[in-house]
Amino acid sequence: MADLPPGIYEQLISIGLGRDLESIDSELIHRGPLDPVDAHEILSRHLARLARRALQAVGGDDSTALIRQIEMTNRIAEAIRAVAPNVANEDDLVAESRDLLYALLHERSGPGPVRFPARPEVPLSATALLVNGRNQPRIGTEIQRELASADSVDLLCAFVKWHGLRVIDEHIEALIRRGGRLHVITTTYIGATEQRAIDRLAELGAEIRVSYETRMTRLHAKAWLFHRSTGFSTAYVGSSNLSKAALLDGLEWNVRLSAVEQGHLLDTFEATFDEYWEDPAFEPYDPADAAQRERLAQALAVERTGPTDLPIELTALEVRPWGYQQEILDELTAEREVHGSWRNLVVGHGNQHGQNDRRRVGLPAVTRRWSYRLGALRCAPRRDPDSESGDLPPHHAKRFLRRTFRGRRTASGMAARLRLRSVPSSAGSPEGSGRRSLRHGHRR
Repeated sequence: MADLPPGIYEQLISIGLGRDLESIDSELIHRGPLDPVDAHEILSRHLARLARRALQAVGGDDSTALIRQIEMTNRIAEAIRAVAPNVANEDDLVAESRDLLYALLHERSGPGPVRFPARPEVPLSATALLVNGRNQPRIGTEIQRELASADSVDLLCAFVKWHGLRVIDEHIEALIRRGGRLHVITTTYIGATEQRAIDRLAELGAEIRVSYETRMTRLHAKAWLFHRSTGFSTAYVGSSNLSKAALLDGLEWNVRLSAVEQGHLLDTFEATFDEYWEDPAFEPYDPADAAQRERLAQALAVERTGPTDLPIELTALEVRPWGYQQEILDELTAEREVHGSWRNLVVGHGNQHGQNDRRRVGLPAVTRRWSYRLGALRCAPRRDPDSESGDLPPHHAKRFLRRTFRGRRTASGMAARLRLRSVPSSAGSPEGSGRRSLRHGHRR
């Protein structure tokens, strides 16, 4: 083997590579065991590389070389069948016809010659980078051809423009007419999407979700997934929005993926898209609903021109308490409605080591929570580990106030309005009635 350049690798060590490594100081080599979890992927790539090398080395004219390549392929398949008869049989051998299946129709669509769907220039089983270059496939043309043979389509696109939609309008219409489905997720971010394009998609039969949250999420992805029941699904992920320039002649880069070569990536695409589709933050849009149409128009106007006197709506915000938060809310309700106490305070405490947890209160990682009103500070519903009554000891309370309010001055001001006082412990407490708890002072 050739001299090995320094750098990082992820290469299966063959006998030849192992021999080359023997001449190198072992302290300069980082190697690790083959992981049983993904060993089949690494070993199959190794075999594929050997098979490709052998098939490419077959000599002779085209017809002779093809015959010899098929013979070699069948001998390799026979060898696999011999060592793993449960996963390979004679049906896996290449047929003598030596041809490929390109399409299959259930029935004739009418009189005259049978017409098969248009095919993308890039083979369905291949991966490619499309850059809208000269004498190269255009992303817009490829999308048109992909639509012609897809069973359903998922589109995740930040900006949907009218003239971009016109490039593929009739191809979407044909997809829907033959029983296909189109799901579209877009956003109102910076107001670049055009409402008439969204309305036209809905008119064609597409189902649409819109993200109105543009300050935090800022959806900016551009991706297509073309589902095919034949197993030859394809996807495009890149920089092209649904605009005419991006589809035809813009300096855009888009990677074409194939389920044959990168099936796991398409699985990730599909799962993530479905997660977005079910997320309440992506709201259904139907132009037949006047309220939804007005909401989209207002949201796009705000993004284009800045804030106005438009009404504020929080329909995309869904607040649902965690289970332990619901317990605290129930206690607050009881304090207000049963005990008539409306001066209550709920504080998210730090972890068991006393370190203040600055993550959002409400995450499962918060290990303690203290709920108290100015009438009595107590641990609820989890108790102080050193207390059977659940009351917070006074020295803990002072330290807790300092940490909670992040400053001695503020903490002192709070402490000045509170005083310590003995209160009866809960029944059965071994410490009797002398247990101390934090009570509010003379101010109410």
